[in-house]
Amino acid sequence: MLSNNELILFHGTNQLFGGVNLEKSKNKRDFGKGF
Repeated sequence: MLSNNELILFHGTNQLFGGVNLEKSKNKRDFGKGF
């Protein structure tokens, strides 16, 4: 079970990373910014 501040992000990589930079996302794709 996740706490209120935990997030599981599934992505096509097996590398760990510290965060998500939404400035690099394309706002008009798929479901919007961050997807």
